Amino acid sequence: MEESLITDLRATTALTVLLGVHNGRALIDWAVRPDKSGLPAVTMQRITTDKIYSHSGPVSLTGARVQFDCWATSYGVSRLIFRQLDSAIYAGGTGWRGFLESSRDFAPENLDGGQRVFRASGDFNIWFKE
Repeated sequence: MEESLITDLRATTALTVLLGVHNGRALIDWAVRPDKSGLPAVTMQRITTDKIYSHSGPVSLTGARVQFDCWATSYGVSRLIFRQLDSAIYAGGTGWRGFLESSRDFAPENLDGGQRVFRASGDFNIWFKE
């Protein structure tokens, strides 16, 4: 799921056109942004994984809660990225589809040099077959 999710999101033009580029690819990464990669960017991390069972044992459908953080130097851009991300995840991809569970905004953080960074965050349930 992790590989197809990041590959499909990096191929979503409506989302990637809003993001910075690092080493020739859109800034969508698991867990942390690459050093000196800039903004705007998206990071994601798996929060939980839910195995589904029936009376006859495990089924092939699995759900994962994944937290996505949209980082930008303005509140408006962080929210715009989040809306495009929500649309891309709802549309689904290669063997997965997702739904927004909850979202939140954080107060801006002050970085070195006086730059402020804004973060829009959401937890998505991503369903896939193993």
